[in-house]
Amino acid sequence: MMSKSATRPILRMLGRFYASTSSGVEAAASSTTSTTQTVKQTLPVTGHKLAYSEFGDPSAVIRRERFQIDAVPENHIVVKMLASPVNPADLNTIQGTYPVKPAKLPAVPGNEGVGVVIKTAAIPGRDPINEGDWVIPRTPAFGTWQAFVHGSSEDFIKIPQMDLVTAATLSVNPCTAYRMLKDFETLKPGDRVIQNGGNSAVGQAVIQLCREFGLKCVSLVRPREDFKQLKAKLMTLGNSDTIIITDDDLRGMMRDFKAQLALNCVGGKCATDIMRVLDTGRTMVTYGGMSRQPVVLPTSSLIFNDVKLKGFWMTRWNRTQPHEDRKEMLEYLSNLALTGKWIPPEHKLIPFAKYRDALENTMKGYTGVKYIIKFD
Repeated sequence: MMSKSATRPILRMLGRFYASTSSGVEAAASSTTSTTQTVKQTLPVTGHKLAYSEFGDPSAVIRRERFQIDAVPENHIVVKMLASPVNPADLNTIQGTYPVKPAKLPAVPGNEGVGVVIKTAAIPGRDPINEGDWVIPRTPAFGTWQAFVHGSSEDFIKIPQMDLVTAATLSVNPCTAYRMLKDFETLKPGDRVIQNGGNSAVGQAVIQLCREFGLKCVSLVRPREDFKQLKAKLMTLGNSDTIIITDDDLRGMMRDFKAQLALNCVGGKCATDIMRVLDTGRTMVTYGGMSRQPVVLPTSSLIFNDVKLKGFWMTRWNRTQPHEDRKEMLEYLSNLALTGKWIPPEHKLIPFAKYRDALENTMKGYTGVKYIIKFD
């Protein structure tokens, strides 16, 4: 794991970047996309948005509407959305089953995404976000599935220009992986992390961060016909200590190693199995339940191994922790992207007009692909 002293030069460098003007940002990342070559735009702006007026099946209640922004308050900026992923949490929000719900209906879905600032109405020199900057929303349920959004500068976080897919998916899955590796156990280089859902977006982020932190990573995936191909792909994300196995393989290896941290996004028997290989007094963190089966806790693990069970929700962390901690995390992850050390998850960019393809494929689950709406 990198020490704080080792990361300070990187963070100072990125800190200077975050304080720079948009012209400096564009010069540093002109090769990432041509989207921001012309960003200055006057109001009104017109585009399309996805909206729903009642909770229910996303394929039934979501509709595409045309809208217009005529003016914004003095301290608001206007952002042209570039791309926004379709996450399971977005679908749960539309269904009305997610803990975060819109303040009122009708509402625009979308928790994360990246956009470019096309107009700022703030006082020049006093607003840290300028025209041409790339930004991500600071708060959940912001409503990113629309061509344009607006809000105060405090509603957005500026990020460097980078690969579009990495930028659009930066604020949830990579941050979830980062926090789980940092916050629950004091891990040192050579320690072992075991996880299920190894080919999920978070799972791939965990593999890459274990590589950067000098940790050994054991990742479980469901048995499948193309296991060899998937294993080869996931191995390229990690280090020489990365192990990719199926759920069934683990049961024959339980006596061979101990882990210092377990990460569970599946539940059921798979969660029980990774809990059994935890070292005494160590922690299993649950951040998902893809199998929709409960986490079954072996009594012996509690009594004889004193294992700890914790839960993690990125939204809660964002609400309760200092913004400086979030900024440091995003700067670290951004640096990995800018230096070619970060590979985004398997994905498909879907034109905004074909948004239903993204919804329907994400609703299928277990696709191994992140569907991302790309705006015009």
